[in-house]
Amino acid sequence: KITDNNTRFLNMDGNLFPKKISVAAVILTFMFLVINSMMYYRLSEQFQRVYTHHIPILEMNAINIRFGESLTNITRQLAYEYDEDLYLEYNLQKSSLKFNIETYKEAIKNTNQAAILPEDFSRSELNDLEEKIIHYSKKNREDVALELFESAKYQELDFKYKDTTQVIAENLTIERDKILKRKVQFFKFGVIFSIGFFLVLSLLWYQVINLYRKNTLQKLEAEKELNDERVKSSHNAKMASLGEMAAGLAHEVNNPLAIISGYAEALVLYAGKEKPNIKKMEQISIKMLATTHRVAQIIKGLKSFSRNSTNDTFTPVVLSDIIDETLVFCKERFKNSGINLERVENDQNIYVDVRSVEISQVILNCLNNAYDAITCLDEENMWIKIIVTKDDKEVTLSIIDSGDGIDHEIAHKILEPFFTTKGVNKGTGLGLSISKNIINKHGGKFEIDHKHKNTKFDITLPLSKNVVGISLESVKKAA
Repeated sequence: KITDNNTRFLNMDGNLFPKKISVAAVILTFMFLVINSMMYYRLSEQFQRVYTHHIPILEMNAINIRFGESLTNITRQLAYEYDEDLYLEYNLQKSSLKFNIETYKEAIKNTNQAAILPEDFSRSELNDLEEKIIHYSKKNREDVALELFESAKYQELDFKYKDTTQVIAENLTIERDKILKRKVQFFKFGVIFSIGFFLVLSLLWYQVINLYRKNTLQKLEAEKELNDERVKSSHNAKMASLGEMAAGLAHEVNNPLAIISGYAEALVLYAGKEKPNIKKMEQISIKMLATTHRVAQIIKGLKSFSRNSTNDTFTPVVLSDIIDETLVFCKERFKNSGINLERVENDQNIYVDVRSVEISQVILNCLNNAYDAITCLDEENMWIKIIVTKDDKEVTLSIIDSGDGIDHEIAHKILEPFFTTKGVNKGTGLGLSISKNIINKHGGKFEIDHKHKNTKFDITLPLSKNVVGISLESVKKAA
């Protein structure tokens, strides 16, 4: 069951968002933004074109008409009576109109509407006729001037200029209205398209969020089940470790029992004498009491180690004490197998905030693995070292055995659940993975030192912050 849950959890980890539908939603969202940006840009460009070209041209067109009418009126006045100031005004307006017509024609060409502009569009011919009228008036020949002004030729040229200007204005207005109508239709289509697209995107993202929520709940459920199974497996692994050391534990208990039995026989012997040696009997009793205390400590350690410590709180504990309690379970076993066990601790007053039972389980797992790895070696080459080092923030407990290290091909797998190099029915493949999980929960690191020539596991834990500056003796006295 734990394998299925672990696989399901690992497959789900990092993939809570449904991949295909999420990718589709992101792509469509990007398309939506791009298309709307293009539509906005296109509409803005066209409206800008209307405001920067058509409207100014229509304004210039109106100016051309007003200038034309003004020149006609001034010519009429000058035909009746010549006036130098009025003639100067005529020339100024004529120059302004000429400049405006040239600008007007250029602006029309820029709107791609050059076809509506006649090639001969100007007021030059009419201006020449007006100059003749003014000339006659200036020579006091008002009758000739009026005759030219009222002539069909003048009326025809004046009408032609006004009509051409009016037609151009009407064509520009029609073209402007067409552009605006198309843009309004395009805008309406864009609004409808955007609303539809947005609804589709909303539905798609709703599906993404809904599936993400479902996957998250499934992950949490799988993680809970996995943690429950890990707790069970951790407890079972502890029992398996004790089972592997059953012979050594039996020897640990049998030795003191044999000592107690021998001392008891000695007491009976001394008690049967006519003059019992009270002092000797007292010494034997003290030794029996100490040996009994040793057995009690072993039983206490077994009870503590075998219980479920999941709900224990993290408390400041001396690391050296944890090592001592752990070695109770395996020291005799190592001794009987000819394994040399060495401890190197420069400081035996190192406190760590831990669940001591769990740390003891980690150390025991490493020691058991070391035992299994080196029992096939020659007796003089069988050794295990426990080295404790610390710095200002953390302590590292290193367990090194005389093996040749871990093959690089399996080094990256050895901490994975259910991976084992032991034979059938000799290992579950959970010991190291459970150990790594325990140390991670303690805020530490459980690592293999690949650079070491022998097999070396490093257990790193943060130093306790609650007992800084408190010595081991003061803690014992306070207790």
